[in-house]
Amino acid sequence: MRPALNVSFTPYGNKLGSLQDSPAAIPVTIANQGYFERFSVVTTTVLGTGATPSGTITINLSIPADKGKIKKINKIAAGNSGVEYLQSNNYPHYLTAAVAGNDQLRFFLITLENGTQLITTEGDVRRI
Repeated sequence: MRPALNVSFTPYGNKLGSLQDSPAAIPVTIANQGYFERFSVVTTTVLGTGATPSGTITINLSIPADKGKIKKINKIAAGNSGVEYLQSNNYPHYLTAAVAGNDQLRFFLITLENGTQLITTEGDVRRI
């Protein structure tokens, strides 16, 4: 005779919400976004023509005032594998040159003054 199998489940009740209703404990926003299309979008103008146009991209990251202050941006990553780059120790933790702006999604690894590290949701740059 087999022993009885007792299984119990703890009901979640009303503790789970939809993913849209689950903000981060410390939300990082792009304060100068021009649009929001599933992610923040900032705009910039492009100077010059040809293969090497130039321009300046400004992205202002912000957290709620009661959550501390941003101390530094450790890494910036672009493209679909950006989060993997930010989380891996196989890549440098410092910026050595300007970050190219070529219409890719960007992710930022930031450190707050208390040492907490956060990875932002993606942001995009749109040339106008």
